[in-house]
Parts: sequence; C-alpha cells; structure tokens
Amino acid sequence: MSGRDDKRGKRRGFASSVLWGAIAGFAVVFVFFMAASSLVLAEKMPESAMKALTMITALVGVSVGSVVAAKRRGPKILATGLTTGGVMFFVMLAGAVLSDAGGTFQGTPPLLFLMSIAGAALGTALCFRRKKHKRA
Repeated sequence: MSGRDDKRGKRRGFASSVLWGAIAGFAVVFVFFMAASSLVLAEKMPESAMKALTMITALVGVSVGSVVAAKRRGPKILATGLTTGGVMFFVMLAGAVLSDAGGTFQGTPPLLFLMSIAGAALGTALCFRRKKHKRA
C-alpha cells in the first residue's frame, strides 16, 4: 500500500466517523421529538415548552453523535467530535430555515449554535481517557 492510499483511507475514516456520529445523533433527536410530541398530543406538556425542549434535545443529540464519532475514529477525538457537532448544527439550521412557516425561526440560530457546540464539547470530553498515575 502506497503512502497516498494510506492517507486516503484515513480521510475516509474521519468522514465516515462523522457521518455515523451524525446519524446516531439525529436518531436520538428523533426519539426525543417523538416522545415530546406524544406528550404534547396527550396534553401532558404545554406546547410552549417545545422551544426549550428543542434546545435540550439538540444538546443531547449532538453529545451522543460526538461520542459515537469520537469512539469510532479513535485518534483526533477533538476534531472528530467538533466536526460532528458542526455538521449536525448546519443540518438542523437548514431544516429550521426550510420549515419556518409561521416565523418561529426568530432567535433560534444562536441558541442552536450554542447547544451544538456545548454538546460537541461535552461528547468529546466524555471520550478522553484519564491517565492513571503510578504511585511511588
């Protein structure tokens, strides 16, 4: 295997890790939204709480996606986790812009960005291994 093929394989590993992390994160987001919508439909949760729940769901989903991507990749945990958070943010932002029917998009992007970065940092931090210190 030549040096060029070796580099190409590493790039594929990074991209596939980010992709699988984003898929896992969006699966968690989907499950959270299904649970929340069933609670709103059963009138056990007010509809006005959906914006806060959206931000919490983004935080949890991006955290899970970053953990999956970073564990899958191995080296370069920080870059993999933060890239997964960025990819998920842009996909969620595109979805929010395209589905903005009643002007509910106002004020959401900065909070969504903060939750995505915080989730990516949290998920990445969960993947770091602590070094065991030897006692003398």
